[in-house]
Amino acid sequence: MTVTVNTDALSGVIPAIPSKSYAHRMMICAAFSEEPSRIFCTSGSEDILATIRCLNAMGASITYEDGVIEVIPVDRTALPSSASMDCGESGSTLRFLLPVACALGIDGEFVMHGRLSQRPLSPLYEELIRHGAVLAQQGTQPFLISGRLSDPDFSIAANVSSQFISGLLFALPLMGGGTIRMTGEIQSGSYLDITVECMRLAGIDVTLQGDTYHVQGTYRMPTESTVQGDWSNAAFWLCAGAIGPQAVTVTGLNLHSAQGDRKILDVLERFGAGIQKTEDSVTVSPEKLSGIALDASDIPDLVPVISAVACRAAGETRIEHAERLRIKESDRIQSVCALLNAFGADYTEKPDGMIICGGKPLHGATVSSCNDHRIAMTAAVMSLLTDSAITIEQAESVNKSYPSFYQDYRRLGGQEEES
Repeated sequence: MTVTVNTDALSGVIPAIPSKSYAHRMMICAAFSEEPSRIFCTSGSEDILATIRCLNAMGASITYEDGVIEVIPVDRTALPSSASMDCGESGSTLRFLLPVACALGIDGEFVMHGRLSQRPLSPLYEELIRHGAVLAQQGTQPFLISGRLSDPDFSIAANVSSQFISGLLFALPLMGGGTIRMTGEIQSGSYLDITVECMRLAGIDVTLQGDTYHVQGTYRMPTESTVQGDWSNAAFWLCAGAIGPQAVTVTGLNLHSAQGDRKILDVLERFGAGIQKTEDSVTVSPEKLSGIALDASDIPDLVPVISAVACRAAGETRIEHAERLRIKESDRIQSVCALLNAFGADYTEKPDGMIICGGKPLHGATVSSCNDHRIAMTAAVMSLLTDSAITIEQAESVNKSYPSFYQDYRRLGGQEEES
């Protein structure tokens, strides 16, 4: 799908969509609980549907209709003899559920699409094999698994992906409890906080002592729960308020959320944007912006839209320590720089980020999303900075996390046309 977007201003009030990070985790906890439950999640995405497909393949019965996820848990006395688990392009789904499937001793396959089979599984891969899993060679499609994990005491490097550790955390209650010792510097620790929060909601005792997680308990998800608003996707509209001529308000946000991407407010404040907060909403308004130096190691997913703010800000913005963006749905450093180049921005690509010299007039262009949802949404927001329309190829990539993105773009005053 190709979409052409154009706008002089985005303004108004928009509700935050539910957090994909919370939805994944809450569904996993619910799928292995003792009783059925309902999770209120007003909008879904391809990634959420991928997790539902895989959990159903493991023996759960999960339906999603009218904003409600109904979960009938897995009967662990009647697990499927084999399972085909289609992850789509969702790295979270694969990395969370691979340890779970191995803990249950499910034989089967994980089916992957896009770049997912190329994205690394080490050191989780080696740790699962060390504990009894039999796994196909990395990069194999489909990815075959068999065997069952033994010895519920794991040790894993924490400096690659927090998702590996989350997957092991989800698996431990299914093994009767255990420990995870982490070595090295933790990457994206806020996502581990979300995992722990959701597991505790489901009755699991999770404690962190030094560098080691200790996990005990049985999943008992509340009968009803609600997914909180998503800061990662709200960031696109908040940044639009910073770079456009008018303010944008996003409602339904928890200012005390464990989501690391709520740091977008700190970043925008450092740029110089105007920020007003209420109990559950944030308004960002345009002010004179100046470039900043940003360590993006804890907020890599925000880098694409932050690059749009940097194009508006006077002076130099230096974004560093974002090398993990190279192994996302696209090489996001390269993909962001391709956008900047197409629009005529002044930038320099670096191995771990980029340097952007803001204030230069930008022009419209035809760009590819690289089949990456965050690149497509960044391109749309950058229409606030260009002198003419932007045409986005593979624009449907937003469905991975935010299917109603273009609808909300129009609600805030943007012009959008599909072709």
